[in-house]
Amino acid sequence: MTTRKPNLSTACRLLATLSLASVAAFAQALSYPNFTATTGLSLKGTAATTSTNDGTVLRLTKAECCSAGSAFAANAVPFQIAADTFSTFFQFRITNTGGISPADGIAFVVRENGTAALGATANSVGYDGIGNSLAIKFDTYQNEHEINDNFVAIQTNGVLRDEFTQTPFGVANCAKPLGVVGCMANGDLWSVWIDYDGVNLHVAVADATTTRPPDLIDAPLSLPTILHYTSAAFVGFTAGTGGGFENHDIVNWVYYTTYNPTTPGTKQTVPSA
Repeated sequence: MTTRKPNLSTACRLLATLSLASVAAFAQALSYPNFTATTGLSLKGTAATTSTNDGTVLRLTKAECCSAGSAFAANAVPFQIAADTFSTFFQFRITNTGGISPADGIAFVVRENGTAALGATANSVGYDGIGNSLAIKFDTYQNEHEINDNFVAIQTNGVLRDEFTQTPFGVANCAKPLGVVGCMANGDLWSVWIDYDGVNLHVAVADATTTRPPDLIDAPLSLPTILHYTSAAFVGFTAGTGGGFENHDIVNWVYYTTYNPTTPGTKQTVPSA
């Protein structure tokens, strides 16, 4: 009887295909092309869904005084390697600015298990007080010690201390943002890319386009240290208003548990149903 030897080349290709499929399926942990359904999310404070020209969006706060809202994954998402790498893309729109000035902003947050799911209102943007965490803040109001009323910054551990602060497109006067290109509260659909490669955090923002520009922020940091070397964490958003206010809407969102950046100069594939 002749024993047929396995085709090692075919077997290797099959194993590689299965492995890549498994990694790809695991890597995309969260995907919301819209927020018609919020299955898998935990909403706190004023956060709710609402119907707009963008479809059903996640409205973290309404355009009213002194509120805060948050939306986090209901279950902690895993980190695949010790460096805790990840990539995320989302789009937001800020509308109906009012009060003393457009205010206050949105934060994308990665927080350790056991931390609070919502912080304080106003310039805390729903983040101050959360605990062991990383936040990328999109700020639309100039408070004391802040550089202007239109900046992106990194904060850690639920503390109001801006680091690596940058102004999108150099536009620093956004008290009346409607129609002003580069003002995050101008009513346009903004795109955001955040990628952590295990050593550096990369943040890019774009006004009314899905083509990724060069990074606005490249910040060296240790996410494992910030999160106390946890194997999983909660990811999501916060926002807050005070004497100034605005609608803070998240239009879509995708999150990967691996480093999966979009190359600058290329268009982002927007999450789809």
